[in-house]
Amino acid sequence: MKRVLIDTNVYGELILDEVATNMLVDLIPSELIIYGSEINRTELRDVAKQAKLDHRSKRISLLNLYDFLTQKEKRTYRTTPFIELLSLKYFEEYTRLKGKKGYELLRKDFIIVATATIHNMDLVVSKDTKTMLSKEAKKAYENLNQRNQLRIPELLDYADFKKELERLYNEERTT
Repeated sequence: MKRVLIDTNVYGELILDEVATNMLVDLIPSELIIYGSEINRTELRDVAKQAKLDHRSKRISLLNLYDFLTQKEKRTYRTTPFIELLSLKYFEEYTRLKGKKGYELLRKDFIIVATATIHNMDLVVSKDTKTMLSKEAKKAYENLNQRNQLRIPELLDYADFKKELERLYNEERTT
């Protein structure tokens, strides 16, 4: 069973992709357990109240999906001072590796990865290939976690996650 922390941007993809969402739901809790960060929920709450998706509130749809997958408070991690410190250390390493983006742009992404690291997640899923999943960011997580004897979660792009969902779903249906 894999413990998965999903980045906020993936919820936007999931509400548009009923097939992927249904596969994900079918794989809980036998193959996957979905976790969240208070950063996720805050970002989802910040979606404009007027935004619509099929004549429904996009914000409410996103929050309902998040709450369903994470069981709201049960599997939502708070951002602790230690997580903030680890995310800042990731940024320092990222800068040392010649990463170009500023801390305010990367802060939430680094907090999500720090949360996944501290809580020993197996997988982090995101669409942010230019920030969270950039070459410099991945190397920063790897270097810092290795120096501090912390396990780095597998970082997976949403497209690859969908392929993994399909594989697991088909595997589960044939056994």
